[in-house]
Formats: sequence, C-alpha cells, structure tokens
Amino acid sequence: MANGTMLAENITDVAAASVTGMSVSDLAGSYLLGIALILVGGILISIIAKKVKLSNILLLIVFGLALGAVPERYPLFAFDGSFLISLGILTLAMIVFDGTSRFKIKDVDAISFLALKLVLAFTIVTMVLLTVFVLFAFGKGDVSWFAAAIYAMVFSIIMVGTDPGSVFVLLQNKKSKVIDLLKVEAIMNTPVMVLLPFLLLDIFATISGSTGSLLDLFVQYLPEILLQIVAGLGTGVVVGFVVIKLMRKFYSEELSPIALMVAALLAYVISDKIGGSGVLAVAALGVWFGNTYVREKSSLQEFSSHLSLSLEILVYVLIGVATFSTIPWGDGGFWLRAVLLYLVLFVCRMISILIVTKGSGEYTPKEKVFMAANMPKGIAVAVVVFTFLASSHDPYLGRLLSLTVVFMIFSLLSASIIDRFGDYFVRFSDEKQKDSANVA
Repeated sequence: MANGTMLAENITDVAAASVTGMSVSDLAGSYLLGIALILVGGILISIIAKKVKLSNILLLIVFGLALGAVPERYPLFAFDGSFLISLGILTLAMIVFDGTSRFKIKDVDAISFLALKLVLAFTIVTMVLLTVFVLFAFGKGDVSWFAAAIYAMVFSIIMVGTDPGSVFVLLQNKKSKVIDLLKVEAIMNTPVMVLLPFLLLDIFATISGSTGSLLDLFVQYLPEILLQIVAGLGTGVVVGFVVIKLMRKFYSEELSPIALMVAALLAYVISDKIGGSGVLAVAALGVWFGNTYVREKSSLQEFSSHLSLSLEILVYVLIGVATFSTIPWGDGGFWLRAVLLYLVLFVCRMISILIVTKGSGEYTPKEKVFMAANMPKGIAVAVVVFTFLASSHDPYLGRLLSLTVVFMIFSLLSASIIDRFGDYFVRFSDEKQKDSANVA
C-alpha cells in the first residue's frame, strides 16, 4: 500500500470495520470489545516480556502490527477518529503530567546537570544533522521545502526522547553512574521532546500560506507565538494554584487522584481554547505540583502512573495497528534509508556524549558507546506519534511518522541487545568494590 494513505483514515478503518451506519449500542460494543481485546493481549504480552526479560514496549508494538495485518474481511474492532484523538490527548496529558511532576528542582545535582547538558546537546546536534539527512533521504515530496524541513525537524526532535526504564530489565538490580545518568536524562528530555514538536507545528500552522521572508513572518506572527507560550504557562500555573489549594484543604484518598487527572485535562483544554499550548499548560501544572507540598503526593503520583499504564498498552498496540499498512514492507530502498538514518542518529548521540563528557574522565570509552546505543523510545514518543497519526492528513508527515515507529523498534532492539552485554561495557558499583578489595 502506498505511503500516501491518509493516516487518520488508517486508524479509523482499523481491521476494516466501519462505524458508519452502526447503532449507538453497536458502536459502544465495538469500542468495549476493541479495548478489552487490546488490554487482555497487552497484559499477557507484558507478563511474557517480564518472564523472558524483554521490553514489553517492543512486543506490544509487534502485537499491534500483527493485528494490523489481519485481512480486512475479518474485522476485529472499530474506533472512529474522534475517539482516538481523545484517547491520544488523555494519554498525552497524563504522560506529560507524570513526567514533569517527578522533576524536582531542589534535587538537581552533578548527574542532573550533566543529564541536562546531554539533553540540550543531543537536541541541538540531532535537530541539525538528522534533519539534513532526512531531507536528503526523502526529499520534499509534495510539500514545500520549508514544510519538509519543519516535518523533518519534528521527526528529529521526537527521536531525542528516551525511556531507559523500559529496557533496563536485565540491569535493574545493578548500580552505576551510567544508568543513573540515562534515567535522569529520560526524565529531562520528555518535556523537551513532547513540547517542541507541537510548538513547531503550531507555529507552522500559524504562518502557513503567508508570504514574505522568514524574518518578516516571524516578526508578524511573534505575538501569536508568544500567546501560545504565555497562555500555556499561565493556564498551567493558575490551574495548579487552584487545585493544590483545594487539595490542601479538602484532601480525599478516593477523590484527590481523580481531581488530579481532571486538573491535567482542564489545563490542556482551557489553554487550547484560549489559544495557548495545551501540552505546555500540563507541563507547567506538573512542575508546579511536583515542587509544592501536597499531602500523600507519592500516592497521587502512583495513581497517575497506574492509569498511564493501561493507556500505554492501548497506545502502543494502536500505533502498530495504524502504521502496518503505511510501512512499505517490501521496499528495500526504504529499509536501507531507515538503517542509514538510524546510524546517523547513533552518530548524533555519540557526538553529544563526547561533547558533554569531554575532559571529565568519569566515563570509559565502552561506557560512552553503551550510552550512545541506549536510546530506547518509550511512551512519550509513542503518544506524540499516536496524536499526530490520529489528527494528521499530510502524506509527507505520515511517511516520517511511519519511520518513527520503525526507529522505535530499532532503538528497542539495539538497547535490549547491548543491555545483555552490560557487564562488558559498564563498570557497576559491586564490581568497583571488588576491584578496590583486590587492590587492598
């Protein structure tokens, strides 16, 4: 099937079941059946992944691709576009809130500072190098070079996101500065990777169709761009102030977790309605909540994590279903470009690591290679891709989103493989203690 297929239609036509003409009860039954099938399959796959010590994310995406391969004459379930977009926004809000609420300003230490430098370096290097190579590999398609550059930059920023916790199954009981650095990096790069793509596309949508030089357009639309940022931050702070005040006075073990979820959704929707960035609003709310005293904060954060888990299963599987028909499985040229571009991404990460660790002497060459190869894409990347899949009708962006799913698989495979040889690459704390004892 051609890459130009509209991705929103691909999701809506999951397993070829059309919702057109269905009664309300049939539609509800189809939704419930689909959700039940995905969750049951996802839970079983997660159990298997834990047993065999593999990333459940990788297996969930493969499960989704397998469902997407089911012939159209055998419909399994149907979801319409509005349901999928709503699911994407809900998951996005919860993931952004969960990630930003765990960022504690007071806990910033040497590793946190190094992780922040790595995030900034990796973002800048990838935005420059990978964007250029993506444009070279795929050209501009049917869009302008400016639009193609924006889409390629969005793809590059998405690739900055990492989720080491998803593959450290084999190394979860071992301690090392390398693993600590990668985990802190994952927390810090999530807001960057989630916010920038939406902000870029919002800016592109604002100036799209206008004429004039890039500088003139920037000056002309600067007020609208600033409105998105200020309104987003302001909404998040206001909603956070109100919710935290209420929680301090009227804390309820049963209702407070739900109120927190509602607050995240309200921040997103209100900001979006007044012209701000919904993602930025939720991020501001999360940072405010994470750095303010609230009773039983850890319990509230655990609730958001558990809720996110069920949403994650749905998103991972549906990404596989949605992109199966858009990935050119038999096109050798596509796969060659995908592999070469992934190598470019690896080089970008290696360059970033060499830059931020230059002169430190804390990390060996093997550990630097380990960090460079360990860039698995997790739920934050999946949610961004899923949201774009459900709402985008641009074939060029759709092709890059399909490539994103392929990169997710590559990254999870490479991280899983190198983690199995972690003892060769990384000096763990117990090994350092043994070496010290032998010297003594």
